[in-house]
Amino acid sequence: MKNEIHLTIGIWRFKDITHQEITDSLGLQPKKILIEGEKTNPKFLTIAKENGWMYTHSKDVTKPFEEQMNELLTVLRERSDALKKLSGKYYCELSCAIFKKDEDESMPWVHLTRNHIRFLNDFNIEFDLDLYA
Repeated sequence: MKNEIHLTIGIWRFKDITHQEITDSLGLQPKKILIEGEKTNPKFLTIAKENGWMYTHSKDVTKPFEEQMNELLTVLRERSDALKKLSGKYYCELSCAIFKKDEDESMPWVHLTRNHIRFLNDFNIEFDLDLYA
């Protein structure tokens, strides 16, 4: 079983726009949405504390971080005008979750290049890294 890297761009804390308006604005289908006050998952009792819209680009979570990151940034740059408006008004976060599943494989390498950092800074997007071993 290979280690996995999940990159997700999230837009949070919006009340004056709908999830569908974000989807239409970016032209991307979210992986998941959260609606404030509703269950985060029908199987659990956890209630969403805020609205959230999350998009994941890569279908192959075993690809290296840099490859996935570059692909995601290419997609987001194509929507820079819409993303700039959203990220200027709402909290945006790029979440990187690493799942260490193979004992014999080393921890996946995460390296933010200057280009990655510049993009995150230009669009006011925070970066969050979570490790699950």
